[in-house]
Amino acid sequence: MVERWLPVAAAILGVAGGMGGAYVGGSVANEGQQQRFEQEQMVQRQELRREAYVQFIQELESHFFLGGTPEKARAAQAAVMLVSSAAIREAAMEATAAANTDDLDRYTRARDAFIDLAQEELEEP
Repeated sequence: MVERWLPVAAAILGVAGGMGGAYVGGSVANEGQQQRFEQEQMVQRQELRREAYVQFIQELESHFFLGGTPEKARAAQAAVMLVSSAAIREAAMEATAAANTDDLDRYTRARDAFIDLAQEELEEP
């Protein structure tokens, strides 16, 4: 009599094992996908920062040395404000203020301080 139920029990165990394996496999795959998604988002944020910082420096240089329009420098500063840390935002404001003067030493110090902070932030994972 037991022999008759042995295949049924084996089938039930097989189905339960298959379902458990599928669940575990799906969970592992979902975690891996989530990690890849988070990594891609981090890379995109870093790229946005890099582009904003480069544009900001280009506009500052143009404004200070070539007499470019301050509106472009302020617009580039606004882009930096959207994607950066508080320290970089402060450095960007100081660099923009320095670019509005004729003081080369002040401008160079402020620009270099911004660049140093931006490089540190971009190196962070």
